[in-house]
Amino acid sequence: MAKVGHITGLVDFEKALDALIEPKFRQQALAAAGRAAMKSVLPDIKAAAPVMQNPEKHPNGKPAGELKNSIKLRVSTSISPKISKNGKITKKTKKEMSATIRTGRAAKDYAVVTEFGRRSFQITKYSAFGKATMPYKAILASIEARPWMRPTFAAHENSVLNIFISELGKAIDKKAKSQKRLVKKRNK
Repeated sequence: MAKVGHITGLVDFEKALDALIEPKFRQQALAAAGRAAMKSVLPDIKAAAPVMQNPEKHPNGKPAGELKNSIKLRVSTSISPKISKNGKITKKTKKEMSATIRTGRAAKDYAVVTEFGRRSFQITKYSAFGKATMPYKAILASIEARPWMRPTFAAHENSVLNIFISELGKAIDKKAKSQKRLVKKRNK
């Protein structure tokens, strides 16, 4: 998982978000902007994902494109931080908004190995061809890293930030109007 970074210097947006006194409107504005920004990268990441050339050679018979098909976008927001037992803000809720593109569980190991590679190492096996055997040593070969997710994120970093900023402005305006309607309705 690659990180675009921490956005700073958006004082006007912070003030506009603070003007949204209803927490759900602030949450919805941040989530909409984050989703719109990362949606622009999602197709390129899926296109860059490696696909198995010979799926018939896969030991478990999995289809080609499993990694590509498992890539998902997830946006989470946390307006009110959760406090742990020792009185500190939990790590998950320190960020107000988080948008991530990640792989599914089934393809996670493959994604990590292709992105970062693997050193050669030795393991002890207790079966061969589905039958129990005496323990024997096997050496798993090293795999060269073939990054595909990090370069794609790096290529889109500026556009993601620009889309986020423009979409955040639109979302704040939309939610400010919704908040005005809600306040009017409550005051009747």
